[in-house]
Amino acid sequence: MSTPYERVRVICIRDGAILLVQHRERDGTPFWLIPGGGIKDGETVEQAALREIWEEAGVHVRLVGEVARPAELIGAGPEQAFVLAEALDEPRGPQPAVDGDAVYAVAWHEITESAPIGGLTPAFWTPIGDVLLRLVERRG
Repeated sequence: MSTPYERVRVICIRDGAILLVQHRERDGTPFWLIPGGGIKDGETVEQAALREIWEEAGVHVRLVGEVARPAELIGAGPEQAFVLAEALDEPRGPQPAVDGDAVYAVAWHEITESAPIGGLTPAFWTPIGDVLLRLVERRG
């Protein structure tokens, strides 16, 4: 079954915090992202989400639903699915690099009204701040 998405991002929230992974720019500058990546041929969004969060954060999750994509992100980059997940265990950290993708750190980042995207790099993710605040309110 094919999917209209090229990439998946896994939003994992627990106790008012979001699980993020740290990557680095070519010049070594660190930045934080929602775990995720490309959907491989023959994979469903769900299969890709489970694989990507394991590869990047070393955590097992239960997928609990898809999150409506904020309108501001529709035209930005490849089509991405946003999947909501619940951590089933503590992150073990990044697994051995796959497909040349390196993750340098994994951490929970608090989401508050003054920091609605936690530690996410603002230039890329500011449009989803209100979505994350609503998810924190719903999931606690």
